[in-house]
Amino acid sequence: MSNIDPQSAETIEFSQLIESYLPEIGSAVRLSCRRYKYHPSKDELADLRHEIVLLLIDDSYRRLRSFDHSRSSFNTWLNKVIRRYVSNRLHRQRAVESLEQLAPDSLIYQPAQEDMVIRQNLLQLLQLAISRLSPREKQRIKLYYEEELTAEEIARLMNIQVDSVYERRHAIVKKLGQQLMPHCTDGDFKKKIAEKM
Repeated sequence: MSNIDPQSAETIEFSQLIESYLPEIGSAVRLSCRRYKYHPSKDELADLRHEIVLLLIDDSYRRLRSFDHSRSSFNTWLNKVIRRYVSNRLHRQRAVESLEQLAPDSLIYQPAQEDMVIRQNLLQLLQLAISRLSPREKQRIKLYYEEELTAEEIARLMNIQVDSVYERRHAIVKKLGQQLMPHCTDGDFKKKIAEKM
């Protein structure tokens, strides 16, 4: 904080202004908290109000000096300062939350039982659709998806062109998608299958 004369007319004027607006500051803090769906205790509200006052008087009343009468009323300006401060503080507060504070289970997506049943059914349908493929198509699927070979490696193994590997894989995926499509009830999954075809 820079040196200011606590008895100067400007300092006394700023002090009186802040003191006269203390009730409005408290109301604006509560309103801002409500706006961001934050429900602080009375002590936290008091702390926020004090932090706002400190913000206003910090650095020889720098922030108060930045107020421009021609741009807005003091009350509008003050509410904007408070809203921005509360928003930034809540953002910092949420960002500080460490992984140690989180429950281990909260980091794992656990699909609902219904989702698991749907996935199991789709997996069974996919296995059935794969069983209907020709031996050569099954081999390509196994090399690409199970053994995770690159298109170049598959081309060398099967003695075909690399472009042919991509074309045939696309044809197989399209064929499987067409077989699975009638059994899908999930619209998003249908879109994904349609995009692959």
